[in-house]
Amino acid sequence: MLEPDGSYKTTDMALATVLTMNGYTPRMGRVGREVEFTIACDDVDGFMEQLVEDYIDGSCRVEPKRFVRELRAVRKDVYRLMDHTEARRGTKLSR
Repeated sequence: MLEPDGSYKTTDMALATVLTMNGYTPRMGRVGREVEFTIACDDVDGFMEQLVEDYIDGSCRVEPKRFVRELRAVRKDVYRLMDHTEARRGTKLSR
């Protein structure tokens, strides 16, 4: 969401990953139980706004392998910020 001061904030990790893949550097901050990604107002430009619109519309295209790699790095940073030692693993169901 575009803030009144001109910065852009989101809690969407996939969107933050797409922005990272396109050369933007979102700053992470903890807000309660969520992580908020912020792009400074100096870095917000027309290309970034179009990228966000394309993402929201579902027309944003990314290279899948690179996206997974970048998402893994962003998720690792999020876990570090939230003080999780490792990602939660699913538990096996006994049947």
